[in-house]
Amino acid sequence: MTPAIKAALIATFVFPGGGHLYLKKTLRGALLAAVACACLLFLMTLVYDSAQTIASGILGGSIALNTTAIAQAMDASQVELEAKGGSVSWILLCTWLLGIIDGYRLGRKAPSQTTDGTRQA
Repeated sequence: MTPAIKAALIATFVFPGGGHLYLKKTLRGALLAAVACACLLFLMTLVYDSAQTIASGILGGSIALNTTAIAQAMDASQVELEAKGGSVSWILLCTWLLGIIDGYRLGRKAPSQTTDGTRQA
């Protein structure tokens, strides 16, 4: 498997920047990973806050304890989540795609290894 394919697969299935770290491009990899982590942290905070609001409503009695009322509360909070987290989701997606494409591009430039483990130019 070529370094380009490995870098793209690592960036796709592991985490953005993983392919760069595999190719020893630590600064780019760390930057992509940091942006992705910040986006994921922000999105997870939004989801957690939304879940806590719904749980507090159920415990406080403002949301009935049945699936219809809970589903309506979730739908109402989903609009808020989309408003706050929509652009962050796009940033995360673009970061992930950039990591895949750039990792593949850098892997194509890297010298490939032969079957006996030596590198060729």
